[in-house]
Amino acid sequence: MTFKIKQENPILIFECANAHGGNLDVLLETIISFSSVKYNKKHIKFQPFHPETISLDDFSWHKIYHQLKFKDTEWEKIIELASDNYNGVWLDLFDLFGVEILKENLVFKKTSRFPPCAFSHSKNKN
Repeated sequence: MTFKIKQENPILIFECANAHGGNLDVLLETIISFSSVKYNKKHIKFQPFHPETISLDDFSWHKIYHQLKFKDTEWEKIIELASDNYNGVWLDLFDLFGVEILKENLVFKKTSRFPPCAFSHSKNKN
């Protein structure tokens, strides 16, 4: 898929949200699939959270949050793949777990830089 968009256009952010249903392979394939879009300011956004720090046990979505969660080691793999294929990786932070994922992956590679926008991890691609 190729877009004919002027160079000065804004960042295009692909939102993964929870469409993966908690399946790591689905999310990794989504990252690769979205990366095929030809655009020079392509970023991707994720929502790392832990069910025990985002909701109480009696919350109606608590069990679903358990189904959607990934371990910190899985987030490392997700962010590494994304940073290899996008100009920036964004994280929505809802709880301390998400902050820890940001902290652990903030400087993922020597070529990484922290852009002016908070909560974004960006790979230097000139």
